[in-house]
Amino acid sequence: DLTLYAVWQNNTSSMAVNSSNSAWISTCGEMKYYTFTPATSGKYVIYSTGSEDTKVYLYNANWSELDSDDDGGDGNNFRLEYNLTADTKYTFGIQYYNSSKTGTIPFKFGKVYTVSYNANNGSGAPSAQRKDYGKALTLSSSVPTRNGYVFKGWATSSSAAGATYQPGDTYSAEADVTL
Repeated sequence: DLTLYAVWQNNTSSMAVNSSNSAWISTCGEMKYYTFTPATSGKYVIYSTGSEDTKVYLYNANWSELDSDDDGGDGNNFRLEYNLTADTKYTFGIQYYNSSKTGTIPFKFGKVYTVSYNANNGSGAPSAQRKDYGKALTLSSSVPTRNGYVFKGWATSSSAAGATYQPGDTYSAEADVTL
């Protein structure tokens, strides 16, 4: 008797946090897989940046689907935000929504940062905002108030003499911040 055994090759690529990537889909209906094991727990985001309709899936180490997204980003682009646990392996599957499409799917993967506001003895600070890796954030246009004072803008220190940001400015740093 002759027993034949299947031979398998792992078709996943590793992915680095805060990186820009491209999934090359060469066969109709193909899905490309990317693994990531976070060093720290927290919110992470993966989103496509192209002009085609795309989809992403998130799997745990046992290949159970945790979540997926089709059009949660800009237009037809996917955007999936998920709270990942440190030292746990995750796999993302990326494909075109249209199974007859081939080509390159550009995407970004990274942390989700928080921009918090502190009225610094005033009132009416804006609510915190979420900033995706690789995307600029427009700061809130809301302005806090404080009796007897004029609001000059936002700084990264409670004792700053001058403002670093104005309402509606762009915040591009890849870091959590309290203004």
